[in-house]
Formats: sequence, structure tokens, C-alpha cells
Amino acid sequence: MREGGALQSDQDIELFQKKVADIIDLRINPALKKMMEFIKGKYLGAAREVMGLGHYPGGKEYYEFLVKYYTSLPFSPEKVHWIGLREIENLKKELDEIRIQLKFYGDVESFIGFLKTDPQFFLKSREEMGNRMTVFLEEVKKQLPLYFSKIPKAPCLLKPLDPLLEKSMTYGYYQNPTGADPIGYYYYNASDYEKKNRLFNASAALILHELLPGHHFQVMSVMENTNLSSDLREFYIPAYSEGWAEYASWVGREMGIYKDPYEECGRILQDLFVTVRLVVDTGLNYYLWTPEKARDFMRKYLILSDGEILSEISRYSSDIPGQALSYKIGLLKILELRENVEKKLGSEFDIRQFHDEFLGRGELPLSVLFETFPLLKDKKK
Repeated sequence: MREGGALQSDQDIELFQKKVADIIDLRINPALKKMMEFIKGKYLGAAREVMGLGHYPGGKEYYEFLVKYYTSLPFSPEKVHWIGLREIENLKKELDEIRIQLKFYGDVESFIGFLKTDPQFFLKSREEMGNRMTVFLEEVKKQLPLYFSKIPKAPCLLKPLDPLLEKSMTYGYYQNPTGADPIGYYYYNASDYEKKNRLFNASAALILHELLPGHHFQVMSVMENTNLSSDLREFYIPAYSEGWAEYASWVGREMGIYKDPYEECGRILQDLFVTVRLVVDTGLNYYLWTPEKARDFMRKYLILSDGEILSEISRYSSDIPGQALSYKIGLLKILELRENVEKKLGSEFDIRQFHDEFLGRGELPLSVLFETFPLLKDKKK
């Protein structure tokens, strides 16, 4: 028996369960049925066969707004599209250098095909997936003091996704610490592990992005900073947050996290993933690409399965158009900011100071970040 208003007996439990069942049967299920009838009827009947905002009245203008919102910069769809094409060529050159180092005979596209299909790159068990990422996480922890003088107190861990959610999600997700649980988690999707490529689904680049020094590190740097106002601690700028997470994967090279050429390939493949988004997102929503053209373009450069590619295309064109632009544009602007600071400070440049200043003022639009970054200001005489 339990006191304080809780259930007191088996009879109480039975009555409570019946009440819940009645609510589900009489209120929730009929509402769901009505909604599904609407979606399959009038809604589906009015839906267009084409995908992408540009096919709708005012769609291109709205997409132009979304580009500026998600990049927090005065960029046009045309500029983003061009940046994507340029950066794909740069990443192909990086992959080609590794291809030559590994003495792989064939062009870059053939090398990508090898990385996508060779059995050695596929996971053998659920446990292997978690164990691989745990090793990377522990290695990153050792390197953090060399690159950051302020390290968040909140710990982070890896957890497998609840089996009930596995089929409804393509990848995993990061969960902030809460009042009930002060630990940050990356929930990874280990379902169909034998079909998952370890260079993409269980890579060092993924851990750097999601946990340290990526999302968990950045989010907790803000939440634990008592010098920031409460509104700044809750502010969210996609290009800042996702750009930083991609930068975290990039800076993993300097931290020595990528121990072999194939792990470095994993980093480049993740970078290719977010770079191809610039082309496909703008292609579908602004240049009126067909889903088939988008799918063929993604197949050429990515190691994703056809199911994952279809999910991504739906995301770009129907779910959250423009959001996928924030990752790569954010990364490029952060690298540009760092380059400017390095040029200005010369031998006085301190990577820990740069990182601390970047994370110490809360999430800001990238345009504001450039205009106000302390290390770019002239010292008072």
C-alpha cells in the first residue's frame, strides 16, 4: 500500500486502469481515426504530386527567408547552392588524398562505393556499435583540457535507443540533462546494425558532433554559465549550434582522435553529408529539382542507404526546408572566424582562449558573432 494520494489497493488499480481504457476507447481513438480519415481523404486529395516549396505560390520567397533564418546570414539560395558544389569538390580532393595513401586503384566515386559496400565497414553487433563510440568518447575526454580551459561539469554518456523508437527514427539524438537526470545522453539507434556502416553510424566524427566537444559540451557551457541572462541561456540559433557541432568534428583532427585513414574518411563522409544538403535542399526548394534528381545526386556522394536518402529528401522538401543548411554554413563561418582571429593575433593566438570566447556569450546569430567577437577587437591603448 502507498500513501499520499497514490493507489491504495488492487481494486483502486483496476478502477484506474478501466478509466484510462475508457478514455482511450471513447475519446483518443475516435479522434485519431477522424484525423487519419482527413489525412487520407481531403488532405491527400489536395496535396500536390511535386515536392519542394518553390512549387507553391510565394514558395521561393518564403524559402529565401528560411535560408537567411537558418544561416543567420544575408545569404541567397543561389549562393548556398554554389557553396555546396564548391565544397563537395574540396572534400572529394581530401578523399582522393586518402585513396592514394591507401593505394586504392580507381577514382573518388569508386572509392566512395568501396567505403559504402565493403563488408569490413559494417557492424557485427549492437554491442560493437556502443563499444566503438565509447572508446572514442573516452579518448576525447583526455584531450579536452588541451583545447578548452572551461569544461562543463555535467557528464555525458551513450545509451541505446528504446526499441519502441528504433523503427520510427533513422538515426539517434542528443538529450540534454534534466532536473530528473543530470546526465546528457546520446541515444544511438542500433536496430538493423548489420546494415549500418561504422564509418558513418558509429564514428569518431559522430561522437565529437553529438557529445564532446559538440552539442553536449556547447549546450552545457551555456547552461552552466551564470554570467549569462536566462534568455541567453535558452536562446537557440541553428547555424551557431549545428555549426559548432560540425566544427567539433573538424577539430577532432587537431585533437588526434582520428587514429587511422578510415576514421578520417568517416569525418569526411559526415562532412560530405552536410555539404550535399546545401545542394539538395536548395535544389528541391528553389531550383525545382525532382526527387529522382535529388536521390541520384545523393547516391553519387553519400554512403547512405536508399531508405535513408528518401527520409532525408522528405526532410528537406516537406518537413523542415532550410534547416539542413545550418550545419555546413555554420562550420564554414566558424572556420572563417578562427582564421581571422589567428591572423590578427599571430603567435599570441591561443586555441583555448578562442574556444572559451566562442562558447562564453551564448548562442548568437553568426552575423552578430563576427561583428562583436572580442578577439577581433583592437585593444584599448
